Amino acid sequence: MPIPVTETCIINLRGPYDLKDSSTPEGKIWSSSIETLKKCPGFRDIYTSNVVEDKTKARMFINWDSVEDHFAFYETPHFPKFREDLVSLCEVPPFPIHTVFEPAQPKTLEAPITVVYMAYFPWAISDKEKKDWESTWNAFTEKIEPEGSKHGLLLTAGGWVNEEMENAKVKGKAAKGYMGTMGWKSLDAHLEFLKSKTYADAVKAHGDFEDMEMYHVKF
Repeated sequence: MPIPVTETCIINLRGPYDLKDSSTPEGKIWSSSIETLKKCPGFRDIYTSNVVEDKTKARMFINWDSVEDHFAFYETPHFPKFREDLVSLCEVPPFPIHTVFEPAQPKTLEAPITVVYMAYFPWAISDKEKKDWESTWNAFTEKIEPEGSKHGLLLTAGGWVNEEMENAKVKGKAAKGYMGTMGWKSLDAHLEFLKSKTYADAVKAHGDFEDMEMYHVKF
C-alpha cells in the first residue's frame, strides 16, 4: 500500500525574491511551477514560502500519494522545463527530500506560521537511537503543549527524512535528518513563547543530536 509522503524542496535563491508576487519575473516562474506540479498524478497539495529569517531561502512542501508518484514526475515531458525554470531562480540546484511524518502529511503546514526543526544525526544511526530520539521529540512536544496552546501553539508533527543529507557538524558530513514541525497562530506568539520558562525547561532534555536548525515559514 502506498505510503503518503511530504517532499520538501530546499531552495537557495539568487536573491531575496518575493516569490508570491506574480507580477515579477521570479513570481511568474514560481506560480507556473506550482501549476505544473498540480497537474501531476499523485499530487495532493503544496505549501510554499520564503524562509522568514532569510528571504534568499525558500521551501516547497509538497504532499504526494507516494514517493514513487514524485519520482514518476521526473519522467514526464513537463519536468525538463519545470526544472530549467526553477533552477534559473537558484544559487545552487534545489535539493528535494522526503519525510514520512507522524501523523502523515501534517496539518502543521496549514497554520498561519509553521516552525521547522531539523535535527541532524550520523547517517548510520541505529534503529534504537532513532526510537530514542522519537521519544525525546514526543516528550519535548508533550511538555510544551499545555502551556504553548495557551499562547498560540496549534499542533505538532515530526518524521525521519529518507535521503542522506549533508551537515558539516556531523562526522563525515553524511547526515540522517529528523524534521519536526509546529503550527502556531503567529510568528510573534512563537517568539514570545521561546522566552518562557516552560520552553527553557523543555529544551534541557534535548537529546543527542549532532546539529539542530530552526526556522519559520509562512504559507
